[in-house]
Amino acid sequence: MQWYKVDRIGNLEEETILVYGNEPVLFVCTDEEKNKYLVETIDAFEGNFLIAQIEDNIIYEMINNKITMYNAFKQSKKLFYTSFDKDYNLKSKVYSSDKIPDKLLPKKDAFLFSSTTR
Repeated sequence: MQWYKVDRIGNLEEETILVYGNEPVLFVCTDEEKNKYLVETIDAFEGNFLIAQIEDNIIYEMINNKITMYNAFKQSKKLFYTSFDKDYNLKSKVYSSDKIPDKLLPKKDAFLFSSTTR
């Protein structure tokens, strides 16, 4: 299912939802060349998403709690922070993984699946 067109990336299709609240919060998309992107919803109304091109092995490690969501995003060389333009297309600001502010990333110690015992 087509998700959005993102400048600097192109059309993205939603592939797999990893976390769902009232809407997808963390999910994987593919572009027209079948590259995969990890997407975190920050503010859907403003079009604020964090997008990172990602490899299958990183997704696998994140799903199996071998790495945190933070580290999954940090594996990407380029991260895209988006917002809507007047036509509801996503415009992005590009960050290198070593320059992106931590406030835009998931918490450093947050795993995709956490188990708590009481």
